[in-house]
Amino acid sequence: DFFALRDFWTSKKNPVFDKLVDEFVEIYGFYIQELGVDGLRIDTVKHVHHEFWDAFSERLRKKLPADVARRLILFGE
Repeated sequence: DFFALRDFWTSKKNPVFDKLVDEFVEIYGFYIQELGVDGLRIDTVKHVHHEFWDAFSERLRKKLPADVARRLILFGE
């Protein structure tokens, strides 16, 4: 039931939108910086608000060192 993902409320109208994005950035940043992951497949992209993914990818790349951010591959399904 992918429609239930909307219950996660990834809309920018969510009062905790920024906190939610920042939490995702911290989690994914850990995998990239601590474990050396160089690419991420993000599942169910179309079931999450696009503004969430825009904010997430922008903040994630800003958090990372420039050389790591340039090499990072993000793709969604």
